[in-house]
Amino acid sequence: MNQHTEDIIGITVKPNIRMLPLIQKITQEIVEQVGLAKDRIPTTALAMEEVFGYCVKMLRTEKKPSGVTITYRQERTALHIIIEHQGPQGILERYFRPGREESFKLTTFDAVGLKIARDVVDDLRYVRDYDGTNRFTVTINLPPEFASQ
Repeated sequence: MNQHTEDIIGITVKPNIRMLPLIQKITQEIVEQVGLAKDRIPTTALAMEEVFGYCVKMLRTEKKPSGVTITYRQERTALHIIIEHQGPQGILERYFRPGREESFKLTTFDAVGLKIARDVVDDLRYVRDYDGTNRFTVTINLPPEFASQ
């Protein structure tokens, strides 16, 4: 099955939590544009807040941190929001690798935040690319009437 994939927009921002209102505004506009139900907008924004906040925390240890790149990508049946950075890994990423989605102890705010993010979207995955890029992908299934043709 050939999936039609289209990048809607990609942005790179400073690894600073003060960028969150801008990211949330863009996220809101995109999810409305692709036809997500209004009640899914706040939960999608919450997931973005938690994942972005976690990435920013990972980059705080770097002397010259990379930016955080967010790409909004629409496939036929889903919206993927890809959050990437070139910083260090934390201890929680392993729980979000494909095929390794397992439960974990909620002993830190980061763990609680990422657990909430996973619970409010259709999927949350993590991969580390060969070049060291850390990539979280938030997936939101689209209603059939809004899926792209």
